[in-house]
Amino acid sequence: MATNLNGTTPLRLRPSAAKRDLNCAGAAQLIQALELEGGASEYSAMGNVAHNIAADCLRTRSNVRAFLGRRYTQDGFCITVDENMVDAVGIYVDIVLHDSSDGREPILSVEIGVDLSPLNAPGYERGTLDASLYYRAARFLRLYDYKHGEGVEVAGDDPQFFIYTAGELLKYPSCETVEIIVVQPRHRCAAAIGPAKRSMYTREEIFKWVRQKLIPGATACQAASPPLSPSVEACQFCPAKPDCPARYAQLREVLNMVKQSEIVVAGKKTEIKPGPLTPAQKVEILENADLIKSFISVVEKSLFKELSSGSDEYQGQLKLVHTSPNRKFNEHARDELTSPLFQHLVDDDIFTKTIKGIGEIEKSLKNKLTKAEAAAIMKQCTFKPPASLTVVKWSDKREEVKQAKACDVFKHLIKE
Repeated sequence: MATNLNGTTPLRLRPSAAKRDLNCAGAAQLIQALELEGGASEYSAMGNVAHNIAADCLRTRSNVRAFLGRRYTQDGFCITVDENMVDAVGIYVDIVLHDSSDGREPILSVEIGVDLSPLNAPGYERGTLDASLYYRAARFLRLYDYKHGEGVEVAGDDPQFFIYTAGELLKYPSCETVEIIVVQPRHRCAAAIGPAKRSMYTREEIFKWVRQKLIPGATACQAASPPLSPSVEACQFCPAKPDCPARYAQLREVLNMVKQSEIVVAGKKTEIKPGPLTPAQKVEILENADLIKSFISVVEKSLFKELSSGSDEYQGQLKLVHTSPNRKFNEHARDELTSPLFQHLVDDDIFTKTIKGIGEIEKSLKNKLTKAEAAAIMKQCTFKPPASLTVVKWSDKREEVKQAKACDVFKHLIKE
């Protein structure tokens, strides 16, 4: 079996990072060498608390609202269960319990440890599934994954779910079909398409992916010097992105193109006029925009760290200064009994009413009306402003907007 960069046991790979590792074989070893993996954040701690509450509710049929206001210490952070968390977890629990009550008496499993070693994908040993329902008579399996985050949409075809699914299917040799359900109630997509995204796969499709993608990809990660392959899929959440030599090699190529540009200073205004770039070069620069931004961010953080440590290497060029924060009301300003504001002003002078977000209002309507009635009212009360034009990659699913060429628009004015 291939070994990790220390030449000992196989480098452990995490299913949640499979999208990165299967697209860039060298990422896992670079992250290990830089000791970047494993740091907890307040967001991840919040997600862990939400998962624990969801598991408790599914096992004991507890009311989610019973957890409102409770405080938990998770990964060094103090997390208070608020209305937002209760609502989101409640949606997930309701979906699982609703699916389980369809009369077919499925077997419900919660927080399932999945043994991945029989898949023979080096580095993938174990994983944990949030919940599953197995319908023995129908030879049908449902797998659930709860995502508490609201920033990034996760689809059912993410490699991590295929890995968990393959491991779980080994427990059920007669299972022929599996449905992967990703529940993401807090993401903005939930208002448009609902909180649950469902994807159906056959047993053969899952294990074909294991043979063709997972095993070769995992094996490549264990090589002595696996290649680094920067891409949107691989780099999006990679903690080694700021220190990746392959990304800097890309950056040098892009900067060489930028050097061909002409910098024009007109009065106080500075303009950059692109040089004689080919269409292919312009596309490459645009595709590497995030790389350039992350490079600038890394330089800024490095400079801040040096100057904060008392470096005098930037005298006459750069310096640390205090920001100019805006004033904020203190905790007594809103108190009608203690605030002097209320001695001279009325409520309308102090407070302003603002309409809630579309998603929140739509959710309230659906709780009181049918889905069709709520949709009809929202149609009367909302509109979409005219869409602006933007440049995206050709792989984007949106339809291309064809623009007429200037020579075609004015050709009737041009004499033969």
